[in-house]
Amino acid sequence: MRTLLLTIAVEGELLVLPHSLNPQPSPEEVWSTAFHALGQRIGHYFLRSEPRHRALAYIRGLMSPMGRKNGWQVAEATGEATPYAVQHVLDRAKWNCINDRVYLAHPGFW
Repeated sequence: MRTLLLTIAVEGELLVLPHSLNPQPSPEEVWSTAFHALGQRIGHYFLRSEPRHRALAYIRGLMSPMGRKNGWQVAEATGEATPYAVQHVLDRAKWNCINDRVYLAHPGFW
């Protein structure tokens, strides 16, 4: 299957998304595209790329089908040996959580 990059404008931001030439995208392709778009939309709130990647991995872990979702289980689901990296993002990494919360709560975001 071939993949193209699709560029769309959302609220004045250009998003570059993977786009399949398949006429009926699979649920996995829809999920992957939406998650990629989410990563692009929240990425600029993080000062460094590592916390951004960890935050997205944490979201992916929270949305996984595992039964219990505490720090250790989410860390294991995302391939980490311990939950300390995600805890760093949630507690000590530099990002603007007040503006993020206002932006993410805006009805136009979702």
